Amino acid sequence: MRQNQNLKVISARNDFLHERVPDFKKLGANRSIELKDNDLYYASVRLYTLLNILILKMIGFDNYVLNFTKIFEKNTRYPVREEFYRKL
Repeated sequence: MRQNQNLKVISARNDFLHERVPDFKKLGANRSIELKDNDLYYASVRLYTLLNILILKMIGFDNYVLNFTKIFEKNTRYPVREEFYRKL
């Protein structure tokens, strides 16, 4: 499940580059500003976690990292079935 969500967010990076808001819940372009903000917030914390993992792996870190997607689950309003820590 986590890999699927990671791939969705990684593929949505082009939306950021072209100043579009990703639509993870497939609600359409006419969704409210609040729903767009939730999509942006979710993508931001997911990408932040993935970048942390990538950087820490490059320097040889092999322990647990914080899963910001799970920590900010209530703020983004996206249910996340993951742990608060991720093992590298």
